[in-house]
Amino acid sequence: MKKVFSLFLFILVLLFVYSCNLQMPTAVEIRATPELEFSASFNFSDYFEEMINFEGKENIYYCTKTEDLTYLFYTVLSEGTDNEFVELKDILPGIQYTEIELYNSKKNNSPIIIPAPDEDEGLRDFRFTKTESRLYISGSKISKRLTIEIWINDDDGNAETFNGIDDKFNDDLLDRYNFNFEGLELPPNGGKIENLDFNGEVEVNFRIFIAIGEDIETGDINDPFNIKVELATWLPFMLEAVKEGAEIKLPQDLFSEGDLFGRESADDDSIIESLHFSIGLNKNPFTDATLVITSGDDIRFENPTSPTAIGFPITETMMQTINRSFPFSPKLSLRFKQGGRMSIPRNFHTTGVYFKARINYRIDL
Repeated sequence: MKKVFSLFLFILVLLFVYSCNLQMPTAVEIRATPELEFSASFNFSDYFEEMINFEGKENIYYCTKTEDLTYLFYTVLSEGTDNEFVELKDILPGIQYTEIELYNSKKNNSPIIIPAPDEDEGLRDFRFTKTESRLYISGSKISKRLTIEIWINDDDGNAETFNGIDDKFNDDLLDRYNFNFEGLELPPNGGKIENLDFNGEVEVNFRIFIAIGEDIETGDINDPFNIKVELATWLPFMLEAVKEGAEIKLPQDLFSEGDLFGRESADDDSIIESLHFSIGLNKNPFTDATLVITSGDDIRFENPTSPTAIGFPITETMMQTINRSFPFSPKLSLRFKQGGRMSIPRNFHTTGVYFKARINYRIDL
């Protein structure tokens, strides 16, 4: 950014040179409105991945083909045969008058943990809004007779019950070596878990049993006992502000340190009367936000974002404020009203940077 601003000043100097009338006896006054536009590439997707970081978290897969930045949590709750459960072949066909429990994660002290990301402090006022969790049960015929009870974060009184499910997760799309997932969404079959609200670490306990009153047929128990219970949670980066004025800091290295206008001290006057600066984006997920520009304790400007850019105009009045403050080292952030939303695209980057300034400079001869 320092090189960019140096180039900008160089253009201003050229304007000065070619605008001078050396024959004027008393003074030279320069008025111009130079514009500068150049390509600049900054990957905002990487920036937000660092802010919500799932790296190294167990059972987390990166979704490689979704439009929005998305992760998948996937795990097998239970996968068993005769030796790992009970000898169901000893159960006589007919209606069950006692409950037969096959597995209980609480009794075995083995809950499933959906890990929380290492979240940047700047995103703690936001929550995930479009998460979805589904349960899949597949295997031998007896799997259709099973009941799965799931409760979240040790809440026994808010359990969800599933039975009659005969669907499997499409794990062919999982790259277990690189922890990638090629699907565009969760497989729509299976049972949807309504109570799993992901906003931080989630503990999932479950119980697999044959309920009282289940009618066990001969064909159900003649097959080898082999069931698979899978849990998947969809985690797209669709975020909602949970408090008024929630802010996200933008990269702080967009500008070099020191005064943006190249002033060396508070006594130096800026030759710029007004300035418009904008960063073009291939997509703008921040349309619910207001861009906030701060510098030190005295300067705070706000400006709505546009559909294709984030930027700010510095008016003459604002320049007068800036001239009274040194240095002007702007920091950018995005402020949201409570309920404001954003969806971070998986391919999200800048397309260019644009400057337009009005200058006025007088030299007494």
